[in-house]
Amino acid sequence: MATEIKSEFGEFPDAKLPISQSAHAAQNPSENHPPQDRAKVVDELMLGIPVEDIPKLLDSWEAQIVQQTQERLAANEAKATADLDGIFAYHTTYVEFCGKYQFAERARRLWLRRIEPLVDASETKLKAVNPQAHIHRGAPFFNVGLCSFILGDFDRALQFIAEAGVHDEILGRGDSIHILIGDNPLSERVFIAPLAELLKSAWGADYVKITGHSLDGQEFKWLLKAMADRPSDAIQAVVALHRLARSLSGHQNQGTAVIRFRALAELLHLVESFLRKFQTGVKGELGNHLKHLMAVNPVVQTARSTFDNDRITWVANAKCDWNSHQAMNWISGETGSRIASAATPAMATGVVVYFCHQFRNSLLHVNEENLTIFQNKDKCVKAVGWVLGMLRSCARAKEGKFSPADFA
Repeated sequence: MATEIKSEFGEFPDAKLPISQSAHAAQNPSENHPPQDRAKVVDELMLGIPVEDIPKLLDSWEAQIVQQTQERLAANEAKATADLDGIFAYHTTYVEFCGKYQFAERARRLWLRRIEPLVDASETKLKAVNPQAHIHRGAPFFNVGLCSFILGDFDRALQFIAEAGVHDEILGRGDSIHILIGDNPLSERVFIAPLAELLKSAWGADYVKITGHSLDGQEFKWLLKAMADRPSDAIQAVVALHRLARSLSGHQNQGTAVIRFRALAELLHLVESFLRKFQTGVKGELGNHLKHLMAVNPVVQTARSTFDNDRITWVANAKCDWNSHQAMNWISGETGSRIASAATPAMATGVVVYFCHQFRNSLLHVNEENLTIFQNKDKCVKAVGWVLGMLRSCARAKEGKFSPADFA
């Protein structure tokens, strides 16, 4: 069924765009078949115009958005509007449309090349009268970040989404994490929903063993909120998980392995960043923060110490270096089995404390290509689940709920 291009924010070109389904898309994607007769990604009969005219249609719409935004900026200069987000409402609607129909690059380019210069010029006029004048750009910055995310440009997405949070804080809107975790259907669909299957199938079992909680969309949102004292931590967690998720399909080679391992490394870094944010009285390296974390729970301490003592024995028998890739591969192999056999979440937490500490340090000392979790996709994905469990345990400590009674 076709979708009309209309919005409460104004009338757009009178055209219809189809859901992009085709006989070709239904074929086995691994087979290089040409499209069947009359099978096109965009169906001209449904569209009512030739496919090559679509850019002209979007050009016309974009010109209207620019004009409408310019009029709202002028109204803002004349103090005729107090609707700060409404200035960019037309662009927001276009982003929603472009995200749905795979035109995200056009929506991003529209802001960067045509609308933002108008906003800069308008703000300059306002500052000439009042040096403290400021045009709130939270909505368009979020939109550009969203488009970047859809396009797989995760680094720029992180940059713009974080800046949207800065602008919200300038207005005193409080916790900026709402821009990330799905306060609206579009961000929910882009940030949270694509991870749903991984959250459940790849990491669910170990996460329950470590934390005592089921890992679903709501639990994931809770974890992001817990990390949001430093908003960049929550944003980086989402980016890392999407980077990993997208690496699981397509060609599997050394380049793909680097992408996967980068995602794991980013999450390991977040363990330390998260602890440092709320353990303000603890100084020094990660080991000091983990020691402080475990101080109130002897069960966690014991599981961690047992792991370390067993490593001493294994290294002596294997006659290898303490920080060698062989030792790290032994640790990653042992972590999964120890979590599976842990009688309580506290015991499993002690295991992941050890894993995260040792692998965080190994990023500086070991050639990653020699690590099993670099070479093996499934084991890398498994390790990401362990780090998520560790982050949840950190969140437990942040709430002051890390004692044995809290784990019961």
